[in-house]
Amino acid sequence: MIFLRKTLKNDSIISWKTGDITNDAIDDFIVVLQSTEEPEDAYDEYQRKVVLLQTIDSYPNFKLRAINNSIVGCSNCGGAGVGNPLQGVAIKHNYFSIEELYGACSKSFIVTTFKYDTSNDNWFLHKIGQDDYSCIVDDDSDDEIKVTHTSKSKKDFGEVTFLEYNTEDYY
Repeated sequence: MIFLRKTLKNDSIISWKTGDITNDAIDDFIVVLQSTEEPEDAYDEYQRKVVLLQTIDSYPNFKLRAINNSIVGCSNCGGAGVGNPLQGVAIKHNYFSIEELYGACSKSFIVTTFKYDTSNDNWFLHKIGQDDYSCIVDDDSDDEIKVTHTSKSKKDFGEVTFLEYNTEDYY
């Protein structure tokens, strides 16, 4: 990932995943970066971004396809119980998902999925799934934690590209 270190000098790699995100049978890269610049005070956080790298012909020939600065929560935006909200990146065929966890006792696990559209040569928001639950067990629940699942799809939010997506618009 020397390519990224030279291009984005004020960021460090905190996570990366390989998989075919362009539906061309060649593994590409999704890289999560974190700012290396010190926050202004101790209560600030390190900002993050997600970078899509398309492999051209073969590794290590890359093309930087897209950068989104508002998809992954900051280094301590997960809350008192979680801290770092990033749980992982998943790739399956021409879909990729960002998995995050937020909250202390009451938690939200959010999976934001994008799909590559070959006709537009772009990634579009496909689905947002959210599981909400609390560490407090309801007296009527037989000691089971109640999980509430919600899901939004293109019919709920329209056509949104990876570059246009801003987490704050959908939660």
